[in-house]
Amino acid sequence: MNISIVTSITTERASFEKRGDSLIINGEEFNFSPLLEGERIPMNAIQSDFMAGAVERHNGILIIPIRLPISELLADTIGIPGDIIDAPDGPLDLPKEPEITAIVPATASHEETE
Repeated sequence: MNISIVTSITTERASFEKRGDSLIINGEEFNFSPLLEGERIPMNAIQSDFMAGAVERHNGILIIPIRLPISELLADTIGIPGDIIDAPDGPLDLPKEPEITAIVPATASHEETE
């Protein structure tokens, strides 16, 4: 399975996992094993907001375009991630959002005036 990635700057989040000829998106399994050589499934026939185009099978390889939701901060940091070629089973190795810690303003010193 080859995964082509289209980034989308948004506050949405998604998790992606490959299992055989299935792609699991946010826990929902999309099984593409019935797709035969040279066939394609149009994007609008797949009920997921995270698909970015038609799914096809060429030379026995599934080609699946996904929409990867990322924050503006991550987009500035990573740019456009490359495609995943021959994705192994398990969670996809995708860019992770940086940990954001709360910034607490320093308390201003108060001087007493007479």
